[in-house]
Amino acid sequence: RDHARGSQVFAMRERPLDLEGYLAGRMISTPLRLYDYCLESDGAAAVVLTRADDARALRDDPVWLLAAHQCLFAHSEPISIYPDDVLARSVPGNVEKLYADARVSPADVSFAQFYDATSFMVVSDLETYGFAARGQAWRRVLDEGTGPDASLPVNTHGGHLSEGYIHGMNHI
Repeated sequence: RDHARGSQVFAMRERPLDLEGYLAGRMISTPLRLYDYCLESDGAAAVVLTRADDARALRDDPVWLLAAHQCLFAHSEPISIYPDDVLARSVPGNVEKLYADARVSPADVSFAQFYDATSFMVVSDLETYGFAARGQAWRRVLDEGTGPDASLPVNTHGGHLSEGYIHGMNHI
């Protein structure tokens, strides 16, 4: 929640959450408590894409889309849930292809906006996308944090857990 305290669209800006408050949240499904789940929100969003030459003509600092991928596990919805391995957040080879197509590596990434319908997804994605070794993301979070001053700021807008849940669009 602290990541986006200054935002006027931040749904939980008036409701800080400390460790004591988090632990007071009711257990939903062990080990996840109330505050480990995204907010139920209403809203709409759109992403407008254009060709590179048009983007340059529209503004001096366009955002470049280098690559995009989507994957499905068998018997899954259009997001990566229901894998055989609950720690896997992407179909094997998909993340490597994404980095290759974008011509970047995890070392080139300066911040991450992870889909966070649950808090666990952020920790899992740190591993899936190569920012932490498998089984070690928790250590990275404790040692380095995820806030604006961390080596890899994560969900700096508050994410689905605190800003609002517009099905990933508010991350963009």
